[in-house]
Amino acid sequence: MKDIHAFVTQLKDAAFREEIAVPFSQLEEGDWTGVVQLAARYGYTLSTKELKTVAAANPGFFKGAGKNPSLGWDASMLSAM
Repeated sequence: MKDIHAFVTQLKDAAFREEIAVPFSQLEEGDWTGVVQLAARYGYTLSTKELKTVAAANPGFFKGAGKNPSLGWDASMLSAM
């Protein structure tokens, strides 16, 4: 869980969001595996289960995740954080 928290913290950084925005926006909504693979490109090791757990605990962090994290996110989530 250490990497998931580090990844979420880094997503709060405007420069990192800008860097990751294009590849993130190319993921299909609900592609949790794609988010995990994208995080791995930046050195994070996390699972889809961990990502969904954090999304469920933080409704709105990944827009659209809310109470049902299997729904995915809104493409604009990075600009809205």
